[in-house]
Amino acid sequence: MSMDDRRRTADAASDSPAEGGRIRVIVKGHAVNVEPRPGWTIGAIATAARWSAGCGSVPFDNWEIRTADGWLLDPYAQPGALRMLVVNLLAGVGA
Repeated sequence: MSMDDRRRTADAASDSPAEGGRIRVIVKGHAVNVEPRPGWTIGAIATAARWSAGCGSVPFDNWEIRTADGWLLDPYAQPGALRMLVVNLLAGVGA
């Protein structure tokens, strides 16, 4: 393994939330930092952020989770190296 390969592997490992990294979650325009526990899914991270932002009482199915680039995410997937999520109410909910 070359030095560059080792450096890339170390960088990828340091980006993993399982290593204790925080994930920034934007909930209805409010920034919340969440420290995910090992094994947490994207949905669990979003739920923790919603409760921290004071929006936890709205049912989970009324929310969508996207990347900062706008890609819709599966809430049951693992976060991998994601560092930021955007959580918003679905269109027409709470209007």
